[in-house]
Amino acid sequence: MINTKQSPYTIIKGCEFTKHVFHRYGLSPKNITPLDKIAKKTFSNYNFFVDLLNSYEKIDESFVNVFEHYDLPILTDYLKRSHDYYLRVRLPEIENIICKKINKSPKNQPILFVLHEFFLFYKSDLKEHFNEEETLVFPLANHLHNLEQNPNDQKSIFWMSQHLERALSFIKSHKKEDSDLREINSAFLSYKNSIPETAAAHEVLLKEFHEFQKDMKIHERIEDFVFSKKVHQLLKNFNTRIN
Repeated sequence: MINTKQSPYTIIKGCEFTKHVFHRYGLSPKNITPLDKIAKKTFSNYNFFVDLLNSYEKIDESFVNVFEHYDLPILTDYLKRSHDYYLRVRLPEIENIICKKINKSPKNQPILFVLHEFFLFYKSDLKEHFNEEETLVFPLANHLHNLEQNPNDQKSIFWMSQHLERALSFIKSHKKEDSDLREINSAFLSYKNSIPETAAAHEVLLKEFHEFQKDMKIHERIEDFVFSKKVHQLLKNFNTRIN
């Protein structure tokens, strides 16, 4: 189990996939400083960060339970960092691999062009979805948390009066949409690479897809089963106070 006495370098050496978590928190994988000695401004919560790292070794129905005692601002910070990392780093990396594969493949490989177009659509859709969450749902979560701590918080009261209805409308229409990425992955898995010189790029792309899917699965479960649950509970508390 990963703990706060270990350094980023040691942790990544033992579990390479966790390097994605360090990147989104702005930490170098070569950092040899123990986690509990790294400046507090880096993490919203040390224990949350360690629980997050350990979750990459265990993705099942129970792993999200460890996040239930964390406050909404901590969860919001993680979700926002993940959005930024996906759009700024992970998705461009995957797209770059697709483009390189297209450039190295014969022109009679139309599935690659279809895959690229589908990926661009998926990225655009995901970006729009993230933007709506960051504009409406994340502020709602943080203001609900503030009002739970201080029912007279005027800034939060004002925000709720201006944006609550729109935020609730988005939440009501929100559905998990992970099928697009599964379709992308299935399409590429079904593509039989018969060109030796592009086989390596094919394997790299498959690896990137699998890693991104794993990362997104953790993100989605924390959002759907912990974050959303807390938001709905605080909404219920808020409605009880004002009615």
